[in-house]
Amino acid sequence: MTEARYTYDYATTFQQYIDTWLDERGYTVKEFAHAHGLSDSGVYRWRRGEYPSWDNAAKLADALNLPLKRLYVLVGLLTPEQADENVTAPDPSKMSNEDLLRELERRLGQSSE
Repeated sequence: MTEARYTYDYATTFQQYIDTWLDERGYTVKEFAHAHGLSDSGVYRWRRGEYPSWDNAAKLADALNLPLKRLYVLVGLLTPEQADENVTAPDPSKMSNEDLLRELERRLGQSSE
C-alpha cells in the first residue's frame, strides 16, 4: 500500500472521505476492513451513506488515522465549531426530558415545532 496523505476538509462528506482514503492508499474495502478489525459489510454500508455505530467509530477513526472528533463531524454528530472546542457531552441522566429532546432534534437537524 502506498502511504498518501489526505487533507481533511469539513466540507467533505463522510462517504467521500472514505472513498478518497481507500483510493489514495490502494485499499479494497475487504483489505481495509480486515486490516483494521472491521466488517467489510459495515464499510460497504458506510460508503453507501450509513454511519458507523459508536463502537465502530473509534475503530474507524483509528484506522483512518483521524481524530475521533473529526470523524464525529463527518458523520454529523458534532459541528465543526464543536470539534474545535473542548466539547464535553452532558450527562443524559441529569438532563430534563425537554433538554434531551432538544439535543436530539439539534443533532438530527430537525424541529418538532
